[in-house]
Amino acid sequence: MEETTFEDLLKRFNLENRSALFSDDPEKIAEFFGFGGKLAKDFSFAFQPFNKQTAVDLFDEVNKRRDTRLKFLNRGTELAGQNLQSQFDTGFRNVGRNLESAYGQVRTATGQSGFSGFGAGQRIARESRDLAGESIQDLMGRRDRGFANIDLRQDQGVFNVERQFGTEVAAISKLLQDYITRAEAQARRIKQLDPFASGTFVSGGGGDGAASGMQLGTTNVYDSSVSV
Repeated sequence: MEETTFEDLLKRFNLENRSALFSDDPEKIAEFFGFGGKLAKDFSFAFQPFNKQTAVDLFDEVNKRRDTRLKFLNRGTELAGQNLQSQFDTGFRNVGRNLESAYGQVRTATGQSGFSGFGAGQRIARESRDLAGESIQDLMGRRDRGFANIDLRQDQGVFNVERQFGTEVAAISKLLQDYITRAEAQARRIKQLDPFASGTFVSGGGGDGAASGMQLGTTNVYDSSVSV
């Protein structure tokens, strides 16, 4: 299995146009929100980089779980098919033994003198062939229905595995989306608290763009309580 990169995740979640927001450099993140020049440095403290490796590791773990589930499912399907075929083979051999036993009776009957012995042998042979034919048809019908049920269970199993995989991948996507939401909210708070904090602001006089006494938190890039 090829190694997953964070760029792979961005592409999977259609976030390629937000790649700058996931920079390891807080100043780059500030620049993404329009804080240029010195402002990017001034407000970089408010933006913590996203833990990209954690997201990649989570995705790799989810992929491994999926592969393991599919492996067990496929193995179970294989064993079920082998068991069903074995039952058919055993039944087929039993039919053959029963037919051979019936032909033994035919030989005994035809060995008797007179027309009656020959007629009895013919009747036993005919009835045995009919019974064997019905038995084989029954065996084949049960085998075919059994394989159809096995195929159905396999399809249902694959569907369940893929659904679980989708749920776990969605949880990883939510981590990225939550980070974006928090970062955007942080950028809005900065601009609301400091009207000079904009991408077009040019510092002049004593203003440095970082309003004195502003109460700003930092973006929580990854909630470790989230599990998939």
